[in-house]
Amino acid sequence: MSSARDTLDRVFSRYVRLRDCHGGMGRCISCGRPITVSTCDAGHFIPRTHTATRWNIRNVHAQCRECNRMKDGNAAGYRRGLIERYGPGIIEQLTQKSRQTVKLTDNDYRTLTDFFKKQTDQL
Repeated sequence: MSSARDTLDRVFSRYVRLRDCHGGMGRCISCGRPITVSTCDAGHFIPRTHTATRWNIRNVHAQCRECNRMKDGNAAGYRRGLIERYGPGIIEQLTQKSRQTVKLTDNDYRTLTDFFKKQTDQL
């Protein structure tokens, strides 16, 4: 596994958790439970194995650890949360995007890492 990819995963996860927990508090996209930056995960609707959506900001949201880890992502609740947030077309958009083949280089990972670090600094 690429250490550049691991670094991107960590930076992106932090960005998502901070983005979705304004002032340190937020709600799980799947069940609505109150969460904090330190008590939630950056949960993926389309699994991380799909590179085309792995770092897509509409595919990844703050999620309580119970939904993400114990309930295998709580897909039904996540689907509802996405539709509430983005409208009914989001599921098809993410599904289509996930089917694209994407190959990233270590330089691509570093570029994305720099981008999400800057995005995090702006929060």
